[in-house]
Amino acid sequence: METLEQVQEDEKKRTKKSFFLAIIYLILTAGFTSGSMKVMNYFQLKTFSTEDSIVTTMYSNSWFILMIFFYSLIIIPSIGRLIFGNCKKIEVKDYLKRMLFVIILTIPIIVISYFSFYSYLDIGNRSITYHPFWSIEKRVYAWEDIQSVVIDRATSKSRRFDYYVYFQDGTKLDIWGNTRMNIQKLKQVDDQIRAKGIPKYIDEQPNESNILRIYADHPEEEEMVLQIIRE
Repeated sequence: METLEQVQEDEKKRTKKSFFLAIIYLILTAGFTSGSMKVMNYFQLKTFSTEDSIVTTMYSNSWFILMIFFYSLIIIPSIGRLIFGNCKKIEVKDYLKRMLFVIILTIPIIVISYFSFYSYLDIGNRSITYHPFWSIEKRVYAWEDIQSVVIDRATSKSRRFDYYVYFQDGTKLDIWGNTRMNIQKLKQVDDQIRAKGIPKYIDEQPNESNILRIYADHPEEEEMVLQIIRE
């Protein structure tokens, strides 16, 4: 018969094991989510980009990120238990139930992935194509359809500032905060904005000191950002 000390020791071991497994699952989930984003962006680039494109990128993909992350937290441990669990103790019915559970969970991911794939922004030299999430039809704008551009403080800490493009029909796009565009591509778009004489305003001035600190090791990118966030 086990003593109280043995029971407590076994409980500590199980707690440590569960903790390390949770860390591993979180790392795998974060990696899978990041990898899924990159794969999605790659196929969007290959599918929707043209010779005229300046940049082709995902647009407003928070639903996709949340769904992938949430279901990965469920699916990865389930698959782990199926692979590394004690299969001898699992009956065929229980095994099939677990497999069915995993398959059912992938259905919403497929649906969200489909709409996320077609939610993109393509900015070209002659036109701008925007396909909203949950929408069947895409919108194609000429540069002349842009009413104005507004620079504002970021709603997301990872971006530091937002770059809003307002169209004549009332559509507003944050082409920096809601995309995976890099600063070099944004600079190209901003150069087009300036060259075409499109009005550009600053709503709330971004914190330049923070921006300078972030790009301190990249002087070329720092100069690009400062040009972008100024009228």
